[in-house]
Amino acid sequence: MASAAVDQAVALAKGEKVTANSEITNDKGEKIQVYLITGEMVTKENIDKVLIESGYYTKEQIYGTN
Repeated sequence: MASAAVDQAVALAKGEKVTANSEITNDKGEKIQVYLITGEMVTKENIDKVLIESGYYTKEQIYGTN
């Protein structure tokens, strides 16, 4: 999720076209192109499953080495 947000922000900063995957209507009734990102809440109960078993981080990166 964070890498998707960074990619969009960098493209925007460079003046490049950003990717939209949806459209919303703002308070003025204008349609705005948006890039919606879904995520998953990480808790102490699911941190191993969500971050380590998924391969996103290693156990050492999360807990350090002892």
